This record gives sequence, structure tokens and C-alpha cells, in this order.
Amino acid sequence: MEAPGSADVQMDTEGSRETFIRVTNHGKMRSWIAFSLNFFASDGEKRLILHTLPSAVDPDVESDRQPPPSVTAKEASTATSVTPRLISVVEVVKREFIKNLEKDRSPRLKGLHQYNEILTLEELGVTVKPSRAKEGQENPTETEENTRSQQILQALSGKHQLVSSVHPTIPPFHCLFFSSQSPRQTQSPFLRITLSLVELPDLLLRGATYQPPIIRKVSKSAKMRAKKRAKSALAKQTTAGAAPAGN
Repeated sequence: MEAPGSADVQMDTEGSRETFIRVTNHGKMRSWIAFSLNFFASDGEKRLILHTLPSAVDPDVESDRQPPPSVTAKEASTATSVTPRLISVVEVVKREFIKNLEKDRSPRLKGLHQYNEILTLEELGVTVKPSRAKEGQENPTETEENTRSQQILQALSGKHQLVSSVHPTIPPFHCLFFSSQSPRQTQSPFLRITLSLVELPDLLLRGATYQPPIIRKVSKSAKMRAKKRAKSALAKQTTAGAAPAGN
């Protein structure tokens, strides 16, 4: 499996049960997707957090391991403009996870639980350095991308708003619901999405919004086979536990 670059992935080093993936403009989506699928196949108890933060910023929003850094205006702008790419990665991971369950004949019917947070760099104490470029020297393409991403974030921050209403290239399955607090224009918003095999009530208490998992559609015959496999596995465990110890 092709792994993302070390700069894009921050592994759990202090028992936090969290792994972070930084989605960027230059990284390979297939690498992030493959890493994510392998992550959930190898450790079902951890949570995977995908975000668009600049590399200098600690993705653990509750961490106090280092003082808040400063970033350039361009880095802050990129944290917003990469939003559509992050959403695309998450949706592909969720769909492929369901496909893998079917391929592996897993008895699990639920997909990945998703928690969405729109935060700002300013909330984390990050200082955004003003751009040195004059107003007439801004890159039109970057400005257009940032404006579109700002619109997406603002739409996401309103209740029952569809992402596709402001970004027609994103299919309807990218509909996400966020809190009603919209980031102000003077702030630098970024998106953080947590995926997990189990529900995470602590994120709801922190203000995240929840997107339920995809439910597999399984035929009656497949359900019967899954029940038989589960029953057979339970019987083997019971038999093994009841077997007398050897002399």
C-alpha cells in the first residue's frame, strides 16, 4: 500500500487513540484513501481525523504541547480552499469501506460514523501574518478557489444547507450539516472531519455535528449466512472454553 507522506500523517504517540491526516493540494488522494481503509482494518478502536490545517499547526485542537504558531495568509487561505478535496476523500473512504465489508463478507452492517467541525485558526490562537502582496497582485485563480470554499463552509455552517447548492461539482452525497455559527469573514476557517467505527459522544459535547453511517443493504440469504457464521463462531468459542484441560 502506498502510504501518505510523513508530513501528512501524524500517528498516535501518547495513547490518545487518534491518528491525523492532513489533506493538501499536492498530496495523492489515493494514498490517503488507502491509508484510511487499512487503518480501520487494522485497529477498529481508534479514530481517524482528516483536516486541512497548515503543517505548522498541531491538529490536536485540545493539545497544549506547543505554543500556537504563526502562518502566512497564503497558508491560511489554503486551509480553506482545500475543503472540497477533504470532503471528496472522506466520501470515497466511506463508500470503499462499505464495499470492503461486502467483499470480506463481514457481519458488520454499519459504515463509518462521521463528525464534522468547522473551526478557525484564530480559535486555536494561530496568528495569520498579513499578505505582502498588493491588492492588485493577487492570483485570480487562488482568490476564486478560496471564495468558493468560503461559500461551502458558510453553507455547511447553516442548518440543513446543501453543499451542492454552492458547489455544483460536489454530488448530493456530500451533504453535511454543521452548527449554526458561521465563521466571520475576518477569520480563517478550516474543516476537520473525524471518522470512527463507534459513536463518539465526546465530540458532540465539543460542538461537532454528526453524520450517521451508511447502512449496508444485505439480502435475506446473505443475512442468514451471516447469522450462521456468527452462530458457528460462538459455538466454537463455547466448545473451546468448556474443553477440559490437558493432563
